[in-house]
Amino acid sequence: MNFTHFQVIHSFNDVSFDDGIPPLVICDIDLTIIRPSQDMDYYKQFHDGAQRMIQEYTSGMIKQTDPIGFNQMLQSIQQRNGKCILLTARGIHSHSKTLHDLQKVGIENPEQFDIHYTNHEISKGEYLKQHHLLDGYQHISFIDDSIQFISSVHHLFPDIRCYLFHFR
Repeated sequence: MNFTHFQVIHSFNDVSFDDGIPPLVICDIDLTIIRPSQDMDYYKQFHDGAQRMIQEYTSGMIKQTDPIGFNQMLQSIQQRNGKCILLTARGIHSHSKTLHDLQKVGIENPEQFDIHYTNHEISKGEYLKQHHLLDGYQHISFIDDSIQFISSVHHLFPDIRCYLFHFR
């Protein structure tokens, strides 16, 4: 499989925009905007490290991956009269928790975001296709921590700029 259709980034500052074109940025939440409060190396010391990370994460031991970069990206989008929507694999029933999580990690007014939920039922590419979220935009970026979701978006929308987010 050819994975040259995305750019690996560690900061939202690495997302590029064209001047004069309002951008649409579609951004994942879990492990993209929000991450466990401990670094990944911390969990590697435990034989049940992955399980421990999931338990701590779901219990609210979280922080932002890149608060400065995320805020600067939002400012760039706003300056260009664009829009940022959040697209998560979470279920729609977790909307209140999602807003709480975003607020907990320091994102002010999380209700300002148009948040979409795939409910773990379809790929993010299929979701974008079915819900026509791209209409009216020429410059579209998709940011996610999952190669599978990036591939699904790229397969259906090869002109979307895709970014694989890896927090440090």
